[in-house]
Amino acid sequence: MLELSSPELLYNKQKVYHVQDGVFDTITKTDARKAIVVYDLPSETLQQPLKEMLDRLIQACKFKPEEAIYINARFTPDVTLGALQNKYNPVAVLVFGEVNLSRNLNKLRKNVAYDFSGVKVVNTDLMEMLVKNDAAKKTLWGVLKNMLGL
Repeated sequence: MLELSSPELLYNKQKVYHVQDGVFDTITKTDARKAIVVYDLPSETLQQPLKEMLDRLIQACKFKPEEAIYINARFTPDVTLGALQNKYNPVAVLVFGEVNLSRNLNKLRKNVAYDFSGVKVVNTDLMEMLVKNDAAKKTLWGVLKNMLGL
């Protein structure tokens, strides 16, 4: 049998270990965003007319600007629906152009609302085309209104 030098310490209610503050927050925290806009453009930054159109669209969908994130699939690794769900926990994902969100998903039809595990997804035309085409914008807006219950 081992002798303890101070057996009274066994009944002391002090912490024996200390976990650094905030460690569990960084492990479990997700960057919650309600709306994710995914596109594929050759430049890393959005041109001003495209950014303005997206900002107006996000606000029309009743999302705050800070609740949305714009992701250029060309410059962002691992743009899959599963990764987006895990990282951002979105309500809606808007995909502009031919961006493949998963090997398991067949090609999404344009301007059709989908629901994947509670995340609403719509694929639409390229942003450059939408900026110039009012009929395409109206079609997208109709789909978004139905999809989001606006």
